[in-house]
Amino acid sequence: ITKTTENEKIKYKYELSNNKVSDDVDYLPPILTVNNKVDGTLDCQTSMVVSSKDVFYNNCMIVSSDNIDGSSILTGEEVTIKNSNNIVITYNSTDSSGNKAKELKVQLIIK
Repeated sequence: ITKTTENEKIKYKYELSNNKVSDDVDYLPPILTVNNKVDGTLDCQTSMVVSSKDVFYNNCMIVSSDNIDGSSILTGEEVTIKNSNNIVITYNSTDSSGNKAKELKVQLIIK
């Protein structure tokens, strides 16, 4: 796998040892995103000011997309930074082919 950047666009080149790409093989990792559970309730982002972490958990969800079969294992680890008002949650995902997503960090600032 080769990664290049050209005109602010990232390109990936995949080279397989047998020079053959199979339709039933998943070469791409899942992509993690922060989405709203309910439209318009809250603007869910990777850095948010909220009244409590429960507000985030009740209104936002982490979605792990997988191009082939939609299945992936999503894990989240919560780390409190400096004090209870600054929380970082790191999410990871691995799909059924063993591809790992780029980790997603969500920072919650409790006000």
